[in-house]
Amino acid sequence: MCGYLKPTHRVRDNDNSWGMLVKFKDIDNVERETFLKRTDWLGEKGAVEILQDQGLQLKGLDKKNFNLINEYLNEFKPEIQAIGINMVGWQADNKTYMLPFVDEPRNCYSSADKKSVEYILQQKGRAVRVLKKKGTLEEWKRTVGEVCRGNHLHSFSILVSLTPIALKLLDEEGGFVHYVGSSSIGKSTILEVSKSVWGHENLGSFRSTDNSLESVCKNSNDGAMFLDELSEVDADDLFNIIYMIANGVTKGRADRNANAKETTHFKVLVQSTGEIGIEAKLAEKKRQVKGGQLIRMAEIDADRGKGLNTFDVLNINPDTNTTFKTGKEQAEYLKSNADENHGVVIDEFMQKIVTDRSEEHTSELQSHSFISYAVFCLKKK
Repeated sequence: MCGYLKPTHRVRDNDNSWGMLVKFKDIDNVERETFLKRTDWLGEKGAVEILQDQGLQLKGLDKKNFNLINEYLNEFKPEIQAIGINMVGWQADNKTYMLPFVDEPRNCYSSADKKSVEYILQQKGRAVRVLKKKGTLEEWKRTVGEVCRGNHLHSFSILVSLTPIALKLLDEEGGFVHYVGSSSIGKSTILEVSKSVWGHENLGSFRSTDNSLESVCKNSNDGAMFLDELSEVDADDLFNIIYMIANGVTKGRADRNANAKETTHFKVLVQSTGEIGIEAKLAEKKRQVKGGQLIRMAEIDADRGKGLNTFDVLNINPDTNTTFKTGKEQAEYLKSNADENHGVVIDEFMQKIVTDRSEEHTSELQSHSFISYAVFCLKKK
């Protein structure tokens, strides 16, 4: 009737809707997985149409075969049960954090006392956020971490990258940290360093409307986002984007029957760059910046004023044991090694976070976050 096809997990979501995760081989004989709702195998073709679209090889187009495949899926009872979710990040118990990598789509970190529950991300479309792990934590520390020492913006950006993990736990809002400076001083290097913490495949772009950024926020829930070059966004869209990200909720919409659709809540912390700041950008459409926007989008001068652009010091090259000659040379080294070692920092960080998440640890984390922010402000002065 068809190529290899086997249901592996029974899946129930928080709304008590049921489905299953199925494993199959596509036309290229590559093993794949997809999520199916139980209602997907109703109708003339049922689940067959979904599976065929994703590459399942059918042996003939006889409708009887379609019915047999749908009946097979309906009657099969996988032994493993999982919880279906539609958001990454902290789950309902606040003890499990889902962080899918390309090669580990069900990667979770859990501090639950009992055996960790398996979660299935119920998203059929292509994920907006692509995270990859490459290299080792030791090599990242030896290269990227070591060269960032003494360079306050780069070190700060790494800390900011780790901060969104704590937003929900501490009941804090999201927002922006925006690095402002003239062209070609190395602003994007700051983002390249900070995104290596997570393993983002690419830097995001401001070349988006507030509507398109909603799905990016949803796929980055309880995590970090990176947007390059503020000049590319429309001023009217930026006005809305700042509040949407800080408030952590999508716009309210109505369905075809004029009933209110459910809004999506998220928490993200964005790091961005631009040659201009929010006030200058909004002025392009004769909009006046609001005080709340300035709080939610903190601006930092990307030029350290020491003749080294975004750097404070030129460090020793860990590979040659000689001092970097220029800021450009140091920046290229950081970008190269961030490309070779990424995603390993957040992996280790999350393992430490969930080891023992008691109220005492949460309070300690909150205190440390305030101290880190105060130290940074003092350094800026």
